[in-house]
Amino acid sequence: MELILAPLFAVLVHLTALSVGQTTTDQPVVQATFPQNFNLAALNTTLPNANITGAPLVLGAGGATGGVTVYSTSTWNSFPYGSLNTFALVNNALRGFLPDGTWAINGTSVAQGGALTWIASRMYPAPQEQNAVYSVVSPPSGLPTLAAYDRADLWSLCPDKNGNYPQTRLVYNVASIENPPSWLTFDPASCYGVVVNVIAL
Repeated sequence: MELILAPLFAVLVHLTALSVGQTTTDQPVVQATFPQNFNLAALNTTLPNANITGAPLVLGAGGATGGVTVYSTSTWNSFPYGSLNTFALVNNALRGFLPDGTWAINGTSVAQGGALTWIASRMYPAPQEQNAVYSVVSPPSGLPTLAAYDRADLWSLCPDKNGNYPQTRLVYNVASIENPPSWLTFDPASCYGVVVNVIAL
């Protein structure tokens, strides 16, 4: 009797392991560090897209002050001069790279209802630990997506209201803006939802 039950028990253990493995692989994987550098692209969730990955994102003009250069995350279509489009995620913090591959740019902690901005400085250290709010969510199939505060479904693209060179910028949780202040550079009603695809290089 024991000789019969032993092989049967082994088979049941094997089948259980397979079942657990299948369940695990069906779940998205959340990564604090992404193993490759990547580009970002915003895929419209409400209207048709020109391609399957979405609108390419680059670091657009955001200003400069006191030895610090500020960038916004903008569509290449609205800021075609931008060549800064290579990024990395390390310990939940975003890094940006110069064209020569030098890491000199860091993503800041995006605020509710605010644009995803970046800073570059050769005078001040990178505040990595203060801006560790990002992750990459890799589904069982399809492209990974960028998340902030564990949410990948709260991104929008928002066109500037005015300016000589208006840009369309990536904004987090537009719905949190209940009474838009007059100084806000975009109209929340003109924003549209996107997911931010992570395209490994």
